[in-house]
Amino acid sequence: GPDAVRRRVEVWVAPDDEAQGYSSNAKRLPRISGEVASEIARLLNSNAKLVGDGERAVQPGDFAVLVSRHTEADAVKE
Repeated sequence: GPDAVRRRVEVWVAPDDEAQGYSSNAKRLPRISGEVASEIARLLNSNAKLVGDGERAVQPGDFAVLVSRHTEADAVKE
């Protein structure tokens, strides 16, 4: 209905093309953190809008990045 709230959730998986299965954290962390930060920056610099009670441009506080370790969060912040 008109009061429905749509939320977007994305899950990224990082298989390693050179290995069978998933890459090591040391190899995966810089790649994924860079890609996540780039996607957030792209959305912030685009005309992306949030729609709900009106419409507004996306803001940094609209994003959440879930990680399992502080080192992963630090890598995304860099």
